[in-house]
Amino acid sequence: MRRRGRDIGLGGVFVEREQEVATLQGTLAAAREGAGGTIIIEAPAGNGKSRLLTVAGDMAREEGMQILGANASELEQDFPFGIAIQLFEPRWTSTDLGDRAALLEGPARAAGTLLEGEASELHPSGDQEYQLIDGLFSLLSNLVAAGPLVMLVDDVHWSDRASLRFLVYLAHRLADRPIVLIVAVREGEPAADRQALIALMSAPTAVILRPDPITERGVGSLVQSEFPDADDVFISACARVTHGNLLLLVEL
Repeated sequence: MRRRGRDIGLGGVFVEREQEVATLQGTLAAAREGAGGTIIIEAPAGNGKSRLLTVAGDMAREEGMQILGANASELEQDFPFGIAIQLFEPRWTSTDLGDRAALLEGPARAAGTLLEGEASELHPSGDQEYQLIDGLFSLLSNLVAAGPLVMLVDDVHWSDRASLRFLVYLAHRLADRPIVLIVAVREGEPAADRQALIALMSAPTAVILRPDPITERGVGSLVQSEFPDADDVFISACARVTHGNLLLLVEL
């Protein structure tokens, strides 16, 4: 069977994902006009959540939007504000010392303790946690003075509790701000703070995308992009073995 030297994984996200991509495009366009939103991409492992996040980032970048990104890890759930720091740190470290003061104006000053590493041993709770969350939100508000912004968090279910609460706080305050929060959630995976994750998914600004497994027709399109001579029997076998799971299909 003849094989083309093209990566089906990169192109595969657009196969039977037109609705999801259209929702991403619409939400990003609205944010550029000042109306923010939250998108939750929820699906089992391998159904293309991370690829949709990548596409969202690419679209935002093409439109000149600011991008903050983070990847949660099951091994880092005990690190308070770990995901929040991961989101902001690259932008913070690339900002000149003289310009950082402007980013920390107002309540955003509280966020400086996290970004300067002064809170490495911190285990905040109650009022202290709220001050840090509000500080991060104020920092974000200062950042959007430079233009619309997109935040991407993969595997958000593995976020630490404090970061999850920050994302919930943010999702409830995006309607009139040029900010889009897009997170990927693995279906059925336990979270550090299940209540906070539920609150994030039910926020007023939230739209939930649940990409389905690829149909046999979609599998055929992907398989034939790699193997143009693939027949129906081979395509059916690929669909049956992978159950339309994009990751499994790419690996196969």
